[in-house]
Amino acid sequence: RPPAAAPPPDRAALAYSYERLNNAKNRENRELPRDERRATLDDAAKIISEKTALEKNLKKHSLFINALSWKRFSTANNNKKKLECKSKSVATFRAPLTDNAPLDRNKNVSVAGVYARPAPAPPPDVARANALNNNVVCYDKLPGAPVVVPRKTVIQASTSELLKCLGLFLHTRCHRLRDFQAGDAVMWLRTVDRSLLLQGWQDVAFINPANVVFVYMLVRELVDGERIGRPQELQAVVLTCLYLSYSYMGNEISYPLKPFLVEDSKDKFWDRCLLIVDRLSFNMLRINSEPGFFTEVFTELKACGTAVESPPPAPAHPAPAPPLAISAA
Repeated sequence: RPPAAAPPPDRAALAYSYERLNNAKNRENRELPRDERRATLDDAAKIISEKTALEKNLKKHSLFINALSWKRFSTANNNKKKLECKSKSVATFRAPLTDNAPLDRNKNVSVAGVYARPAPAPPPDVARANALNNNVVCYDKLPGAPVVVPRKTVIQASTSELLKCLGLFLHTRCHRLRDFQAGDAVMWLRTVDRSLLLQGWQDVAFINPANVVFVYMLVRELVDGERIGRPQELQAVVLTCLYLSYSYMGNEISYPLKPFLVEDSKDKFWDRCLLIVDRLSFNMLRINSEPGFFTEVFTELKACGTAVESPPPAPAHPAPAPPLAISAA
């Protein structure tokens, strides 16, 4: 025979007991201060939430995980960590975009300078005039000063032209020599250069525009037209200058002395050489180191030919004389 079932509890008694318990708890809570009651309630809520979270995790995940799933789990965690690190680095090192000026994506150039650049102040005279006339003028672009481009002077001349200018210079300076012509000096230089080529002392002709300018620099300082009375004396001076030009500007180490000798005495030749070295050694070095000095000498030599070739200006026609008055007899 089954035991008799217990009688059902009296609902009124249970309700009364619950009511008494609640009243007792409320009484305890009232006796505690508000801060302590809040702290106890918060602690109880935290404990309950942690317990529920642990129970859910235990229910979801099993304790045994195979090797393949563990690898996948570890790689997924590593990838998540890498993504988090990248996002943190970008967030920490990236400059704030709130203060940056807008970018023109078509031109790929920042236009921050346009917005921050102050407008240039107008000149005082123009601003005063516009204020009086009530004119509205834009001062964004002011006319700048014109850029002065230096001009390059190009001077060209052939070897024959410069030789002709040298002959005209000697003819003008040695005006006392009636038997001397400008072509004689050209023949003296050409003869020496040709003889050295034929004898094998040089492989290339020495006479060229630069060397003619060098010879002219020596000749203009050494030739004195008042002291030279014969063409042979002038030839000796010119060939001495030519010898020093060969020695200084030539390609060979040494040259024979015979083609440059006109006089019987060699002492006079060497005395002239020493005189040229003492007086013009500075200019001989300067003409190769300073292009401006070479251009100056070159221009002076070329001007010698143009000054002689240009005809003198025609004299002005005198005014006609007034008619003579006829006196009555």
